[in-house]
Amino acid sequence: MVGKNVMTYTFKRKAHAVTMDSKSAVKIGKEEVVSIDPQLLFQRLVIAGTQADKLAEAFGYELCGYPPALFESKTVLLSANKPQIAKSIWNAVPHDDSPEGDILYVLDGGALLHRLPWQTGKTYTSILDSYCSYVSRHYGPSVIIVFDGYTNQPSTKDGTHTRRNKTVGRNVSFTSAMPLKMKKQEFLSNNDNKQRFINMLSECLERTGFQVHNADGDADVLIAQTAVMAAKKHRTVLVGDDTDLLILLLHLYQCGELYFMSEPRKSSSSSSHKYLNIGRACGILAQDVTSNILFTHAILGCDTTSRVFGVGKSVSLRLVQESPIFREQASVFRKVSATKDEIIAAGEKAMGLLCKGGVTDSLNELRLKRFHAQVTDNKTAIHPRNLPPTSSSTKFHSLRVYHQVQEWMGNSLPPEEWGWRIQDGHFIPIHSDQDPAPQFLLELVRCKCKSGCSTMRCPCRRQGLDCTLACLECRGACANMCGHHQDDSEDIE
Repeated sequence: MVGKNVMTYTFKRKAHAVTMDSKSAVKIGKEEVVSIDPQLLFQRLVIAGTQADKLAEAFGYELCGYPPALFESKTVLLSANKPQIAKSIWNAVPHDDSPEGDILYVLDGGALLHRLPWQTGKTYTSILDSYCSYVSRHYGPSVIIVFDGYTNQPSTKDGTHTRRNKTVGRNVSFTSAMPLKMKKQEFLSNNDNKQRFINMLSECLERTGFQVHNADGDADVLIAQTAVMAAKKHRTVLVGDDTDLLILLLHLYQCGELYFMSEPRKSSSSSSHKYLNIGRACGILAQDVTSNILFTHAILGCDTTSRVFGVGKSVSLRLVQESPIFREQASVFRKVSATKDEIIAAGEKAMGLLCKGGVTDSLNELRLKRFHAQVTDNKTAIHPRNLPPTSSSTKFHSLRVYHQVQEWMGNSLPPEEWGWRIQDGHFIPIHSDQDPAPQFLLELVRCKCKSGCSTMRCPCRRQGLDCTLACLECRGACANMCGHHQDDSEDIE
């Protein structure tokens, strides 16, 4: 290369520098070939080069801007896979044929609302009539329809509604004689539109001869209670497609011939209805399961609680059947007078069992053990979401679980005291009450911004961290402090 033009000279391939990041394996000595993942190598160096007490302290923190085992982003819970537990129950209990004789049907009004297509240009009167005809044709004269109530007040289901609707349609002032001029999904994404339509539909159904009940808010408990009370006098079938309704029926069932009927979804290849005899299901699952079924469902994800990454809902169902210790923790969440300390302690022990920890392991200890084991055995780097959540994030998860279980039991509690906070007129889940990492690590990521930390130039914002007192200029009082920045991440499911 001596005497060559530096702008035009190129090295031969064998003379190129090779980084570990560009190779999946390197040769050590003459024969041994070792696979290399740079992130995994770094994690192993962390174990080798960090004092044991410092490493144990660090794993008491999430080491992320939010708990990835429970959250999709700082304000969005991991979406629940509710049908998983329903599938396990359907598999455990033999299906029934369609019940014969006189039947009283209880319909989930929300599912009914989405069952029929709407045609643009049709009048609202014709759309209302189509629902009345559908109910008469499929269920006959003995029907009770129960509708949700919709307001613009904050709800712990705000996150679920946002995930489903993405955007909110414009407010429409309409009468029954007017034609529909927008898509059904857009129309119903606006709570005011939906509530006015439900009011009109309720009146139309009542004029046709059906019973209609309207809840003030979420109707799941009212739907299940209506079916359970009806079953004392009539052969009753609850028609719905929400797993919450099945769980509530199993918890509330008292006596009588009561069935849960799951209607096939439009995307399903099956056109047949499935019937589950609730009395038989309660007998097969046993009292230990049905008395704790609300906790079993909520701890691994429902509309107001997050799923736990990598832990299927069948795990909680198996544990409540097999583990007396797990049932003991579940029973705490049924207590109306349980203290927060009792709930937090029971929630941590239950989460440890769900994550395959020992009875005496704390979650923070289990995180470190799991990290050691996976880094040693795996060939790729460990993502933090594959570790159990910390004690701190599990504390707020447990409070939200308790709040939801009590709501299902009919005990209304203020969400602000049970793992939620108000932000911009909506309930937002609290993910932790501690920094994402210990101080000695946070000081390694700190900014020197002088312009408010409002852009991605801020190193803290770029790493997904809130600014802290360790930041040289802002000291955490800036646009990148908790609750002051916009979360614009998208759902992953």
